Amino acid sequence: MLQTTNYQLCQWEPSDRILRTDFNRDNEKIDTALAAAAGQSVLRPIREIITTESATSIQIQLDDIDWSQWQSIVVDAYLTSNNKGPVRIDFNVSNEIGSAYSSVTPTEEGSQPGCSRLVLFCNGGGSNWVNALSLNYQTAEFLNKSHTFSYITYLKYGGSVTTLTFPAGTRFRIWGVK
Repeated sequence: MLQTTNYQLCQWEPSDRILRTDFNRDNEKIDTALAAAAGQSVLRPIREIITTESATSIQIQLDDIDWSQWQSIVVDAYLTSNNKGPVRIDFNVSNEIGSAYSSVTPTEEGSQPGCSRLVLFCNGGGSNWVNALSLNYQTAEFLNKSHTFSYITYLKYGGSVTTLTFPAGTRFRIWGVK
């Protein structure tokens, strides 16, 4: 009897004897494979960045991302600073793409960093126009920019209104959705 390549499921020839136990074994393999796939996250990790020193702005390199391989790129920023305040997110220096918010100061006992999420909807193409969604606890904004994804080589996080100092240990996680 022939079997499939990936899961060795039965593929009967006209002359093969078909047995109930073959069906049961195939169903068990299928059930196991589906359960394993259901437990996998849609978000695939691309990289994690943890700063090693304090800074008034943080630049996240994206020039190695092949935008055509992803439906969206997600940037999670866990922000703390010397004071609370809005954070401006720029790409390639002068083009604002979104905003975030530094929600707690590191001196607040028991405080947790505020998570800001930026979702870049590249839809499998570097030549598509930039569409993004910026989410944080204060705001949600949709952004449509007159540049293509191939133009984005980095994101820069910095104070929008006041100067913020991000401490060492500020963390960013970059994920992709295929």
